[in-house]
Amino acid sequence: MAESQVPFQYDQSSLKELRDSLSEPRFETYLKAAGNHPDHGAALYLYNSRLAKAFLFPLNIVEVTLRNRTNLILVKDFGDNWPTNPTFRNILDPEYGIRALDLAISRARGKGTGKVVAALTFDFWSNLFRPEYGDIWRFTLNIAFPHLPPGTTRQNIQDAVKVVNDFRNRIAHHEPILSENATTVQSTILKLVGYCNPTVRDWMRHHTTVGEVLRTRPTRSGANGTTLTSKLDKTFLVVNKDTTLDDLFHQIDHAHPAIICVDATGSVQVAFTIFDVISYVSEISKLEEGLLLLSAYSVENIIKSHVKPGTWRLLNEAHSLADSIKVLQEPLVRLIVGVNSLGAPTGAIVRSHRRY
Repeated sequence: MAESQVPFQYDQSSLKELRDSLSEPRFETYLKAAGNHPDHGAALYLYNSRLAKAFLFPLNIVEVTLRNRTNLILVKDFGDNWPTNPTFRNILDPEYGIRALDLAISRARGKGTGKVVAALTFDFWSNLFRPEYGDIWRFTLNIAFPHLPPGTTRQNIQDAVKVVNDFRNRIAHHEPILSENATTVQSTILKLVGYCNPTVRDWMRHHTTVGEVLRTRPTRSGANGTTLTSKLDKTFLVVNKDTTLDDLFHQIDHAHPAIICVDATGSVQVAFTIFDVISYVSEISKLEEGLLLLSAYSVENIIKSHVKPGTWRLLNEAHSLADSIKVLQEPLVRLIVGVNSLGAPTGAIVRSHRRY
C-alpha cells in the first residue's frame, strides 16, 4: 500500500485531480509540511499512509492484549457475565460506558462475553483506567499487568493507554500523523504490552516495521536528507532505576551530559542530565545538613523529584535533523534521545550543550 518501485510522474492536471479528490482542507496539512510544493505534499501523504499501515500490527497487539487482561479482572470481580452484571453496570458512565457496552452486547447477538469483549471499542477499555474506576484496580493492577515495574500506578497506565488510543483514533479516522511523535507511541505500545507479557512484546518488536518506515520520510530533493543520527552524541551514560548515586558519581562527567535510564530489555524509560543530578544532590544535602550517604539514594529518586514530563523526547535516529531541531527548540524540551528501530538508545542531544 502506498508504495511503488516506479516514481509517479506528477503534472498540473494530476495534482489538481488529486487535490480535488482528497479535498483542499485535507491536502493543506501535507502541503504546508512540504513547504507549499504540491508534489512533495503528495509524497508526504503517501508516507503518512505507509506509517499508518506499519502501526496496524503493534496497535492490534496492544489493543487485544489490554482488553484480554482487563477482561480477566472483570471476570474475577464481576463474574463471567460481567457485561450484564448490575453491580458493574452501576459504576459505568451512562454515555461512555453503558452506551458502548449495550451496543457491543447487541452486536454479539447472544454469543457470550467473548464476543462482547471483541465488539467493544478501545475507547471503552481506555476509559476504564480513568480515576472514577480506581476501585477496580486498587488490588488488581499487578494481576492485570504482572510485569509492572514497582511504583507504577493506575494513573501511569491511564496516561500510556490514552497516548496509544488517541494515536489509534487518528489512524482509524485517516487523520495525519506526520507531526505525531511516532517513536514515543511505539515505545509506549511496547511498554504496555511488556507489562502484560514480555515474550509478546519481544515478538512484536521483532516483527514491527515502524522503524523501517520512519526512515523513508521523503524530502523535497527525493533523498532521505540529513538525519538525527548524524548529530547524536554517542557518549551518553546508561543507567537503571536502581543505580545508586554513589555509582552514578563514579561515572558521570561533562563529557556525558545525557543520562538515559533503561529497563531490563534496554528500552528507554526516561532521560535526564547531569544538571538534574547535581540539583537533586544539592537539595538533599541541605535537608541532610551536609551528611549525605550517596549509596542510600538511587536514580529513581532523581526521576521522581527532578525529571518533569515534557523535558525529554524520544525520536527515531532516522528522524529528519531539521524536524528534530524543531523538537529541541520547544520550550520545555532540554534533551532528545535517539533510538533505533528496536527502541534501544543510540545517542542524545542536550540543548544547552549543542548549537545548530
